[in-house]
Amino acid sequence: MQPDNNNVSKPTRSERIAIIGAGVGGLIAGRKLRQLGYERVTVFESAPVLGGKVRTVEREGRTYDLGAIFLAEDYKIAREVVREAGLQLKEAPTRSIVDLDGNGGSKRLGQYARDRSGLIATLLAALRYWRLIGRYSSLEEPGFVGADPELHVPFAEYARGRGIEAFCSVLEPIFIAYGYGDYRTMPALYVMKLWDRHKLRHFLQLARGKKTGWPAVVPQGFLRICEAAAAGLDVRLATPVSRVERQPAESGTVIRVTTNDTTETFDRLIVAAPLERALSYLALPSQLHRIPRCPGSFLGTAKNTWPRSHISDT
Repeated sequence: MQPDNNNVSKPTRSERIAIIGAGVGGLIAGRKLRQLGYERVTVFESAPVLGGKVRTVEREGRTYDLGAIFLAEDYKIAREVVREAGLQLKEAPTRSIVDLDGNGGSKRLGQYARDRSGLIATLLAALRYWRLIGRYSSLEEPGFVGADPELHVPFAEYARGRGIEAFCSVLEPIFIAYGYGDYRTMPALYVMKLWDRHKLRHFLQLARGKKTGWPAVVPQGFLRICEAAAAGLDVRLATPVSRVERQPAESGTVIRVTTNDTTETFDRLIVAAPLERALSYLALPSQLHRIPRCPGSFLGTAKNTWPRSHISDT
């Protein structure tokens, strides 16, 4: 749903802005606001540490990343943080797939595709998928508003009969290994937004045995990106939000954010947290409760002059 543009006030640099969630999305949003001159930004995080799903474990002088493990070429903002923080980037090591349905051996992506459906069949299916992505202009737009209803069904149902099954069989272990979940039950909209033409081009190069120079890894650990983005922000760790509500004020309407300790007033709100958690403290329209669930975060903004029935997806 889109906000009522006739009822939206223009932001000012003096406004207080609350961000719920100190994962990558919330921290990058806070960093961008600081760059734009907003000084009164507060980030609330229920966990005692930064990062959301990002975890870096150090053991015997080496770092091991859980959650985010690769930095894609098109992650321009994250790469900007890496440069500004003086962190290193290096090409990710060669990845292999362990085929539990076969002999349990470790295979490169191209060999796995050959053994599953044949390399030619997989590449042809990937090209069909490429054309399907181009059919939906909404996939190139931010958010999920205005997406074609065809994309609301589970991806496995969408793929059936469209000649892309061979490509999907290779996509499955990639989705699971990267922590996105079971692509068969995720809405086609989520899968196709995530696995766009940029990533598909990379897949085709890998399947043909070519090196692409990306994705990259951060030897110091991906948590360092979150720490760099959090620098200068008012981040409240171990501070879960229990309630968010609008309240009339002399200036119009304000947003009250209640945590275990206190209630504070803000002019704007950004939610960068899992949808299931957001539903517990936000008074959202009933149709949002029926959105098909998908691993990841819900990123929305609430503006102080919007009607209660509106929320933005940007």
